[in-house]
Amino acid sequence: METSAPKCTTDDAAQAKALLEAAAIHLGREVNVSVRRAALREKDGDASASIQSQEEESDDFYEFTEEDYARMLASKKPETFLKTKKIRDAEEAARRTRLTKSIIRVQFPDNYIVEAKFQPSDSLLTLIDLLKKVISRVDVPFDLYTTPPKQTLQDMKKDFYSLGLVPGALVYFSYNLSKGFSEEEQSRILSTPYLQSDVMALKDLHLSIAPVTRTESPGNTPAAFNQQRMEQQSNKRPGKLGLKPKWMKL
Repeated sequence: METSAPKCTTDDAAQAKALLEAAAIHLGREVNVSVRRAALREKDGDASASIQSQEEESDDFYEFTEEDYARMLASKKPETFLKTKKIRDAEEAARRTRLTKSIIRVQFPDNYIVEAKFQPSDSLLTLIDLLKKVISRVDVPFDLYTTPPKQTLQDMKKDFYSLGLVPGALVYFSYNLSKGFSEEEQSRILSTPYLQSDVMALKDLHLSIAPVTRTESPGNTPAAFNQQRMEQQSNKRPGKLGLKPKWMKL
């Protein structure tokens, strides 16, 4: 069941837009922050489930089986194997030309999701650089992977197209605590929010903007617009969103 955008006033939408624009300047690109909806329904569940949600599945869970391989081969059209390398290269070049963006959504073990838009020619390093600006523990090494099957993204020089992340992909984040961390340190790291508080404050702000830009009403006349501006200027109350990240200067 889809969730509708929260109701908000024009002032709320304007403030949300200002916060997102300030974040984009600070981070170097626009980002949207949300929480996986299924996780919200599980929030009041068993405490042990909450701990398990921070642990990634075992590698066996994502193992690419013989059945998976057979199914993949069966789905390929026979003529694919008859094409020459020249034809395949031409088709590949045509596909790359048609794809102009890559929407990457990074999901953290606590179910927060950071979404950003990249160019297909951008390297994996650009995503790494962005994540280092939003995570709370930049001192802890981390891995990025896709599923299924589980594939860790390691080659920083490869672009998103070569990595199969175009036109978009869901990428999973996990700390690499295999070396140099005691059990006490690991427990402390995993109990800390993955994102900085300023970034978490951006949660669902993009939903606050959308309804205002699409709303049509009888009051959308020049006279009504001028009246609205006068009301906004005379209104001294702080907006409902209130919280301002440290990077925002108004």
